[in-house]
Amino acid sequence: MIKTLEETLNAAKYPEDIFGWDVTRSEAVKQFKRYRSMVHEDKFSDEDMKVYVGELFKTLHDQWKIALERFTNGTYGDKSVIVSSVKDEYVIKSKTASYTIEAVLDGANLCDVFKSTDGHILKIARTHKDNDLLETEAKVFKAISDHPNSDYVSKLIGKFVESFKIKNASMEKVVVNVIEFEEDDITIEKLVELNGGKPFDPRHIIWIWKRILSAIGGLHEAGYVHGALVPSNVMVTPYNHGCRIIDFCYAVKPNACLIVADSQYPDFYPPEIASDNHTKEVGFDFDIYMSGKLMIYLLGGNVATDEMPDYVPNRMKNLILSAVIKNKFTRYKDAWEFYDIVSSLGKDLYGKPKFIELVV
Repeated sequence: MIKTLEETLNAAKYPEDIFGWDVTRSEAVKQFKRYRSMVHEDKFSDEDMKVYVGELFKTLHDQWKIALERFTNGTYGDKSVIVSSVKDEYVIKSKTASYTIEAVLDGANLCDVFKSTDGHILKIARTHKDNDLLETEAKVFKAISDHPNSDYVSKLIGKFVESFKIKNASMEKVVVNVIEFEEDDITIEKLVELNGGKPFDPRHIIWIWKRILSAIGGLHEAGYVHGALVPSNVMVTPYNHGCRIIDFCYAVKPNACLIVADSQYPDFYPPEIASDNHTKEVGFDFDIYMSGKLMIYLLGGNVATDEMPDYVPNRMKNLILSAVIKNKFTRYKDAWEFYDIVSSLGKDLYGKPKFIELVV
């Protein structure tokens, strides 16, 4: 199987030769994921084999990067315009700036995500039907910019640059959001993966939780509930204890109904969402609840049952459990108040805050 893939990659002149010429985007994604799983070096223990599949893995990703760019600009499968060079420039222009695409990052369900050569993230709606979600994100960033302490809050949610529209392959006008790129950020999901299932020092839970609460505190003051604090939407910079939340496409005003819940993380959502098909109104308690679930996840606990390992101090367990109470009417609603409680717990358990390197 791997030998056949190697032959396919070596013979391919275009990414279409690998992922298919007459295929839909979703079909190409399935093919890419199938090939990727075949040559992921974590599946192999032999070092020579790791090097061998690592080279195939890189070639596969280089070709997939070109494929994604072509799907976005409407040239995938079009033999009249396709070129084979991996150095082809793809430039996206607004009225005030030009962004030369350097890399294709993992996309979400509703948009493609690119990195530009000048250090920006570009999120591009896949169809015009997704424009409203990216427009919501732009509105959230605008609200944050009006916050009296916007410089501080922006460090916790990212710096927004601009929003504009371009035409996609179907000649639909789709929204592009541009956000500054943070080089050393990794998601909490990736953090757990890199840590290999080993327990985190509970002192790290304190600072990560405090930063998340600071971010949602500022967001709440700006008049929004995030609504999707799942492991893929919280970024951590281990070397300097940086932390920020991302993806505000599903944010809503307090007491509005949640637009949609991420089906990949059902256990992170409060029970009223899962039981009522997302039609329940949500408030600020919603984000605090999800932040508690994130701490259970980081500690290696069971997010579905709220059970946590024995090494976690009982007072920390109890505080986390107080954040994930099932009854929404008795949950914490003030992120800053809860921040103070978490901070006090940290001082009681570990003394004055000091930098503890997070190594993964």
